[in-house]
Amino acid sequence: MKYAFSIFPIVMACAALIGWLCDIDFLKRLVGSTAINPISAICFTLLGLETARLLRQLNHPNAKLIGLVAVLVVLAVNTGKLGEVFFHTQMHLDKVLFAEKLSRETTPNQMAPNTAFCFAILSIITLMMRSASNRIVSAAQLLTIVPVSVGLTAVFG
Repeated sequence: MKYAFSIFPIVMACAALIGWLCDIDFLKRLVGSTAINPISAICFTLLGLETARLLRQLNHPNAKLIGLVAVLVVLAVNTGKLGEVFFHTQMHLDKVLFAEKLSRETTPNQMAPNTAFCFAILSIITLMMRSASNRIVSAAQLLTIVPVSVGLTAVFG
């Protein structure tokens, strides 16, 4: 059961990526009417894989390094996306994958600022969970209230 929190987002994200790759609309829109942005799907996958590694306590140096790189990529992409929003730049980080297919969508498919914020916070939490310090891990667990609150606000708001 404890692996569900890492496996579920990976499965959903991979299904969305298959949907984008094969033009299967149902897979792109597993939840709701808006298609999952491909970069969001990649972020879900990378964070899910590192969470699974942490849960399995797989501490091989190569696995730890790959996990660290994965989390830092998610943090960099989402910090960049937040930079686009706050500084009005146009890096189009959320249009790197499947740009042509994204342009054909009837509604603009961009990563929402609240999504980028949650991914950035989740990346920081995941980095904190790698710590050997119980205080840092406890702080990370407490910090999960932030993305959960943002997500619940989006669902119920």
